[in-house]
Amino acid sequence: MIDGFDLGVPTADLANVVNTVGGWTGVELAWMTDMTAWSMVLVG
Repeated sequence: MIDGFDLGVPTADLANVVNTVGGWTGVELAWMTDMTAWSMVLVG
């Protein structure tokens, strides 16, 4: 969902946005999944 958006946004700022809209569980899950994917890319 936000794959293209989060590329230019610092992780802390993105986390603040996610926390602000904490009611949007789908967005939060998408962010977590995206960060997990990025971690795999960076580590692997």
